Amino acid sequence: MVYLSINSKRLPLLEGLEVLNRDDLALQQAGEEEIVEIEVSFPENDALYFKGDFPLGSGESESFFSWIEETLLKQYPEEEEAICELVLALVDEKERALEELNQGKNQPVEVVVETVSLPPKEERLPPKSKTVSESTSSPSKKKKKKREKKQSFNINKMMLVSGISAMLLVGGGITYRLLTTPTSQTIAVQDMFETELSQLSPEEIGKKYPNRTEEIVTFYVEKGQFDDLSVFNTLFPTPDGTFDLAFYHKEWEQVVQTPVNTLNEDRKIMLAHAYIQLGRLDEATVLNEQLQSEKLALEMDKKRLTDIVEALHQSDLKKAKQLGEQLTTTSCKEAYQVYYDDATLIIKMIDLYKNKKDSDNMALWQRKLEKIGDVTNNDI
Repeated sequence: MVYLSINSKRLPLLEGLEVLNRDDLALQQAGEEEIVEIEVSFPENDALYFKGDFPLGSGESESFFSWIEETLLKQYPEEEEAICELVLALVDEKERALEELNQGKNQPVEVVVETVSLPPKEERLPPKSKTVSESTSSPSKKKKKKREKKQSFNINKMMLVSGISAMLLVGGGITYRLLTTPTSQTIAVQDMFETELSQLSPEEIGKKYPNRTEEIVTFYVEKGQFDDLSVFNTLFPTPDGTFDLAFYHKEWEQVVQTPVNTLNEDRKIMLAHAYIQLGRLDEATVLNEQLQSEKLALEMDKKRLTDIVEALHQSDLKKAKQLGEQLTTTSCKEAYQVYYDDATLIIKMIDLYKNKKDSDNMALWQRKLEKIGDVTNNDI
């Protein structure tokens, strides 16, 4: 038994195809379109699996298997044989289910399947010479382990992995696993959503994918498309979109108003940065106790070092020492010690010439005090 799930509602394959076709036709007649999540699963073989976003109302339900094939081939035409295997498995299962249905009714078998661009059934085994990851001889277990470790799976790129018994395809909204030969292929596939992110306007993408706002926001941020993000967040406001726009425009007060429990780790680091920019190092320190970010630790120490230099310019050794005790990074501790020692000596010389009422030498050493910390923090 094969199941077709539509928005998590699990149905036998034939019944699911009927529901998909019915709803697709209804939306077509109404002139509307809706994205639904579809999933094809083989309970007796969990290595055979497909999941993706289907455009209900587009008329694609009449050639559902062709849609699966074409969606994958658009992005990975060189993997036609691997994709063909998945589609063939679905077609075969539909044929089998129809045969069982007709035999149960004691009627002549009349199998109606979709027309897909596949070879005849007897020619369905792909030629060995075209198999991407097939090797001429079975590698040793040692070589297999080495190859698996070397090759890595990436959700945004196509990767080939040998020595694994199943083929895994994963993308933004499409996932399927296909049982193949002992030397298999791993392919990452992106669905139409990821393609349309670059093609549709913020308004269009938001209306078409109302449940994927977080992914849309992330896409605009990663691409640096903050004008598009601004338009999108005006039409479809989200906490993440508002936070990222405020950070981009350096509106630190607005950034720190965001509840920390709504942020992922990356945005928590951004929140800590905003606190540092506002000079609120205590809050940043508390955040970094959880984040353990070396970059944040260095950024906080550089801010403290700036405050230390200002204190030394005012001859405030006590404040400088208190701030110095809060430093955590080696480079900033070393710089602080040099600044503090130099300032201590210079202040003593200033006091000396002050007591002697030698204004010229006192002014000379005062200028030296003001030059402490001239080396920028960027060099630390």
